Amino acid sequence: MTQRTYQSGLLFTQAHKAVRVHIYRILEQYGLNPSYWALLSAAVNSEEGIRLASVARLMDVKAPLITVLADDLLEMGLINRVPHHTDKRAKLLVATAKGKKLSTEIESLLSNEISLLMDGVTPADAQAFQRTLEAIISNARDE
Repeated sequence: MTQRTYQSGLLFTQAHKAVRVHIYRILEQYGLNPSYWALLSAAVNSEEGIRLASVARLMDVKAPLITVLADDLLEMGLINRVPHHTDKRAKLLVATAKGKKLSTEIESLLSNEISLLMDGVTPADAQAFQRTLEAIISNARDE
């Protein structure tokens, strides 16, 4: 690495903060935060519903947190809990029509916002950045 670690750390921290501010600003208009958004998106993108344990793995958190988040989204009318079609002990999270509609709206707003933040970044640079983040996450899990 050509930069001193603190310089890279500062850049990463500043970029994270900038992205976070923009994302929170949009999500808060809908009473959501990134955790709610991740859970809602997982439910929307799963055709037959998704198990709570699967969402916990995706988000790299403990299952009880997903239960709390799911309860809140259920109360907001954005998801439903339904019995699994073959495993009656398991519950699936399924997006409601309201949740799907909201998800489409938010996805569009977030995509536009991220596009503005990524102005001047080539698609190749963006792909390299994503691969870098994936490698860091993978390496951290291997420890």
